[in-house]
Amino acid sequence: MKIFVSVIGLIALLSFEIIGQDNSAQIADASRFYSNPELVVQNIYPNPASNVAILKYSVFSSETEAKIIVHDLLGSMTKDYLLNPFEKTLKIDTQDFKEGVYFYTLYTEGENKVTKKLIIKK
Repeated sequence: MKIFVSVIGLIALLSFEIIGQDNSAQIADASRFYSNPELVVQNIYPNPASNVAILKYSVFSSETEAKIIVHDLLGSMTKDYLLNPFEKTLKIDTQDFKEGVYFYTLYTEGENKVTKKLIIKK
């Protein structure tokens, strides 16, 4: 009887650990803005932002050209930022931005890959 209870307890513990690993993987995937073998970019935070917005990224090849372009709600380019392969964080100073909705787009090798919303609150 003890062996049977121990086996059931072990199965429950293993199931719990597997579920926990799946959830953490989903959370990590949820914070990703874009991912491929050459580049991983996380979502901007905080969002909404007031003074600064931070984007974490990893460029795995110095040959990869990647940049973030911020557009206003009407589609006009507000700022563009080159993602330096030797850095891991892009800090966007949002103090000069007017309060409102913006969009940030990742471009790699000159192609639009993904666009997301950034809200600026003052």
